[in-house]
Amino acid sequence: MREKLRDNILKATQAAEENFALSRIKNINLLAIHLRAENVSSFTALLVADLKEYVSDKFKEIYILANEIKNKVQRENFDINFSFTHNSPKPVEELLAADGFFLRYEKKH
Repeated sequence: MREKLRDNILKATQAAEENFALSRIKNINLLAIHLRAENVSSFTALLVADLKEYVSDKFKEIYILANEIKNKVQRENFDINFSFTHNSPKPVEELLAADGFFLRYEKKH
């Protein structure tokens, strides 16, 4: 069970990082990724964007990318869902942790 969880955490982080990298290529400013395990085989990646980007028309491209990545990596024993939000003050970090998000990646400047 531990090995399966470890493998699936790796798959989830790779899928989220791929979304992050492809967004950069498309000049969409994602700031961070938060990852949560729903169970051993199901994960949620919350991608945080700058508010200006989040409300722009070009942000729709991120939803398309996320769906393509999800379809590419989804298996019977692995699933990832992507959610999106805009940046907000630091106290929200505590709420995300309380909601089960246990990994965080930030944009390098």
